[in-house]
Amino acid sequence: MTIYVIRHAHAGSRGGAAGFDFDRPLSPKGHAQRAHLESLLAACPIDAVYSSPYSRCIETVAGIAAARDLAVEERDELLEGGDAEPVLALIARTDPRHAVLCSHGDVIPRLLRRLGSTGVDGVNGTAQKGSLWVLETDGAGRVVAARYEPPGVPD
Repeated sequence: MTIYVIRHAHAGSRGGAAGFDFDRPLSPKGHAQRAHLESLLAACPIDAVYSSPYSRCIETVAGIAAARDLAVEERDELLEGGDAEPVLALIARTDPRHAVLCSHGDVIPRLLRRLGSTGVDGVNGTAQKGSLWVLETDGAGRVVAARYEPPGVPD
């Protein structure tokens, strides 16, 4: 099965957000990145959409979920500041379904480093805003291959 790991699209600077960083919405550039992700995944089978509870993450994947009549399921494993192990456990529990996971610029590189340490080919720490990692699993929830798709609108 396939797991699509997305770093949330561009949301502007932390200092420019009104209110809490948790509520920071996508910027115009982020909306363009979101549209690119939606087009990349338009023909892909997706059974579940998981997201960090941060607004910018939910907003990034809302269209992907809506196109399939799915809800975006908020998952604390994907919260900013999190570690790779809970994300790997989520991936293992998700298999054999095809799923989208949306998280942050600190969590995804940790996940990628962990995958690289287990011998998954093609993994590096790259995770630009609005980018996509396509992870192939072996049916037992273990990632066996990875491919990177850069954002359609540069970060």
